[in-house]
Amino acid sequence: MKKIISNLLICIMALSLLVGCGSGGTTSGEPAEVEDLVLYTTIQSEMTTFNMLYSQAEAVSMVLVNCIDGLVTNDSYGNLIPNLAESWESDDGGKTWTFHLRDDATWVNQQGEVQANVIAEDWLWGLEWILNYWKNEGNNTTMPMSTIDGATEYYEYTKELGQEAAKATDLSVFLEMVGIEAPDEHTLVYHCIAETPYFPTLGTYSCLYPVSGELLAQLGTDGYTAVTPETLWYSGPYIITTYVNNNEKVLTQNPEWWNTEDERFNSVTWKILESHDVAYQMYQTGELSRVQLTESNLQVITTSESNEFHDYTVVEYTNQIPYNFFWNWAKNNEDGTPDTNWNTAVANEAFRLSWYYGIDFTDYLSRYNSVDPLSCEAITLSSDNLVTLSDGTDYTSLVRENLGIDYNGETYARYDADKAAQYKQQAMEELSAQGVTFPVEAVFYVQSANQTELDNANVLKALISEYLGDDYVTLTIKTYISSQAEEVRSPSLNSFQKTGWTADYGDPKAYLENMDSTSDSARFLYLYGHFADVTDETLLATAGEVAELIHTAHAITDDLDARYTAFAEAEAALLNHCLCLPVYMNSVYQLTQINDYSRPHAGYGMQENRLVNIETNANGYTAEEWAQLAEEYEANRVHE
Repeated sequence: MKKIISNLLICIMALSLLVGCGSGGTTSGEPAEVEDLVLYTTIQSEMTTFNMLYSQAEAVSMVLVNCIDGLVTNDSYGNLIPNLAESWESDDGGKTWTFHLRDDATWVNQQGEVQANVIAEDWLWGLEWILNYWKNEGNNTTMPMSTIDGATEYYEYTKELGQEAAKATDLSVFLEMVGIEAPDEHTLVYHCIAETPYFPTLGTYSCLYPVSGELLAQLGTDGYTAVTPETLWYSGPYIITTYVNNNEKVLTQNPEWWNTEDERFNSVTWKILESHDVAYQMYQTGELSRVQLTESNLQVITTSESNEFHDYTVVEYTNQIPYNFFWNWAKNNEDGTPDTNWNTAVANEAFRLSWYYGIDFTDYLSRYNSVDPLSCEAITLSSDNLVTLSDGTDYTSLVRENLGIDYNGETYARYDADKAAQYKQQAMEELSAQGVTFPVEAVFYVQSANQTELDNANVLKALISEYLGDDYVTLTIKTYISSQAEEVRSPSLNSFQKTGWTADYGDPKAYLENMDSTSDSARFLYLYGHFADVTDETLLATAGEVAELIHTAHAITDDLDARYTAFAEAEAALLNHCLCLPVYMNSVYQLTQINDYSRPHAGYGMQENRLVNIETNANGYTAEEWAQLAEEYEANRVHE
């Protein structure tokens, strides 16, 4: 087996971009630089904690990834590059990973005063916190428990130990049980359960982030649980200098940051706004650096050539997240009794495939991108830019090849009226014999206060009626007040749920493990779909066959091309049986002063929110300039 070693070649094009440089496509002279970036989130996206180890929310990670450095990060092409680890390697095919840490990184307080050096032991404290049941309440444990030797055993040990004893700041038992060590201050070693070729990519996510043992000693367990910007220690490019709940947060440069080459903004401000419409008004007055456009705003701008932004609408270049409809296999009625009619229907493969081939979702996509709806089309479960083969081929193209379905830019590629009609007839015959009555009622929930999602659901309802027929399926739209998990998912009241997410690490397993029927931690089968209550033997056998393909792919660790090819076969099988239904990808129009092509990119982790080496244009980017940036980006794409 070949030695696995990190590639330390840094993409110079990605890492040499200066904040003050304008786009190469400008024609009106050198644009002014954006020294102070002003972004926004909506009121529903406020930070709930400043403890990076605890949170799984993007509203938290998008800020803290700029305040605390991890082992590795990504360049603008998604390549894994050094951060606090200068290099890493495995000498045994991926079972043991050694990271060599830089020796000039420090922890500072909110005033920018050095408090301690960043050392290998900080990762021991970080992992102990993650795996300690009473400290982290089970958050971010899945990846380390599935990869690191002894991690699951330590988690269970702390769970049984009791709250007070487990909260002690001590590493002795942890080091005896868990496969991690720090031979010296700048060497960190992880021992995996089995060969794990993708292990370094976990370093982009909070599950392998550090915390200073000195800070823990100073604050205590309860103090770090409730850490604030004032008590937090920082090792990244920025410090949170101002925080007003549901108002704004301001980040300024960390004066002691180890990285003297990467460029930063003087400050980054996030404003908490009530809507995208308010953000649009603020962009008009020069108060924001970018704004996502609502359908109505986009229509106003694009239909009037005299509008000041007519030539400036561009599609956000970011990791496009596929959104799927995930079936509920064991739906209940509102009185708590099983919805036998739906549950029997959805267990029938012909019924699911009639949805898969039978609905042209173009009008639904128009709700997310009215200018170019097919740019939102989703064919795969996994997102693009997750992993590539050695020749640069994107993994998802292999999945599409196995499916025999690919984008054509003119029609919704999966739609096949003839196939759908055949599956509908087959389903009605088979299900009628099982006592199912038609039309089958499908129930879909949206939040009561979200008019946009309610409008989207009504478009979906009309499409189901048009393409599947009211004699076959009807969609009932219901609302929940605040918590979908508590009000809908826990009592199992929905027929399917729309969900999209970004992988936490760089491997197809990050998506497919959530659909592995042999694992009760497969959240999109079990948590969302209540698969544990399935009794239909045919459905169980189908899911088992897909699970076996997933296991076969995961067992390949010495040849990544073969691994990805096998996973592509497993994902295609999953979709050919329609165990979930890909519908759309996020494709958002924006007005922006930020060159998205200069930002870190990856189909996994949280490094896309890292605000360093960002090229800007204070005039905003025109569509023509954006197209040139995209062309240059693709021409210079390098996969390491």
